[in-house]
Amino acid sequence: MPPTKSASSGRAPTRAAKRSAGQQGQQRRVEGERTRELLMDAAEELFAAGGIEGVSIRSVNAAAGLSPASVHYHFGDKDGLVRAVI
Repeated sequence: MPPTKSASSGRAPTRAAKRSAGQQGQQRRVEGERTRELLMDAAEELFAAGGIEGVSIRSVNAAAGLSPASVHYHFGDKDGLVRAVI
């Protein structure tokens, strides 16, 4: 299969460009793992203080300082977050 051509130049991506894309992917994975850790830490503290049923997804996102959709993006739902924490 021939290499994909760059939209801007019409040439195949260089080895450096491919390596850079790989590094960006690695950076996103690290950031994603860090975000998951922030959410789990916030949830653990809130669950300990108010019980699992007394804590909303919104409050976990707010306590972690993240967007309202973060728990859903990283864990699917509250049950997924609870499973990750316990």
